[in-house]
Amino acid sequence: ALTGISAEIDQLIKKNKIKSALKRALKWRSEAPLDVLSLISLGRALHATGDAQGAARAFGSVIDFFRSRVRRPASKAGLGSASSCP
Repeated sequence: ALTGISAEIDQLIKKNKIKSALKRALKWRSEAPLDVLSLISLGRALHATGDAQGAARAFGSVIDFFRSRVRRPASKAGLGSASSCP
């Protein structure tokens, strides 16, 4: 279950208060630029406005910021076959 600001933004989206959700998400993102939940909430709010490209950029930022934590199949990393992945 979501809590805090994430829950607040999610509730605004569910109540179809999309502009308010986007405004809150943008504010949170500016206040906490490295908070992964702020990026995800911004992506959700942008998606709710119909801005698929903006949402993709927000979600892509999660990958950019946390690239070292993203698991890639061994074949993509040049380490052999994908079947060798745990």
